[in-house]
Amino acid sequence: MSTQVGTITIENNRATLNFSRFINASPTQVWEAIVNPNKFGTWYNATAEIEPKEGGMFTVHSGPFTWKGKVVNWEPEHLFKYEHNHEAVTEMPTGAETIVTWTLQPKDDGTELTFTQSGLPSTAGFAPGTHVVIDRLVAFIEGKDMPDFEGFYNEVEPLYTVWNMEA
Repeated sequence: MSTQVGTITIENNRATLNFSRFINASPTQVWEAIVNPNKFGTWYNATAEIEPKEGGMFTVHSGPFTWKGKVVNWEPEHLFKYEHNHEAVTEMPTGAETIVTWTLQPKDDGTELTFTQSGLPSTAGFAPGTHVVIDRLVAFIEGKDMPDFEGFYNEVEPLYTVWNMEA
């Protein structure tokens, strides 16, 4: 799996994660893996509900977390942007109001995928967790074995500095 780390930027007391990966598949195949709820749930290791249109709802249930929000942009095979909000729970006492953007660009008989999540109150868990799901997505699309979430998380976690918003 990839040790290509994502980047973290901090602005206005919020973090933004950016990940880029080349995927040896067409934008059509990548798009389908991201927006089809069954496929999304497979590589994300969750259940998902996606209403495929601008203004539609996006919901993902993963462990103790339920992320939800409106689809902000829906441009098939190019741009999928949605609110990724979370109520406060024990594991995340402040909750979160973030924006996730998936951008797909054709490149060299494949697709350049860019993932951005902005508005994060912390990078703890988010940066390595996102690294894992992005690599699971790539493996899923390319027909390879997906890395074990927990094992790969433990492997990439030391690659990321933890930042938390000021109290």
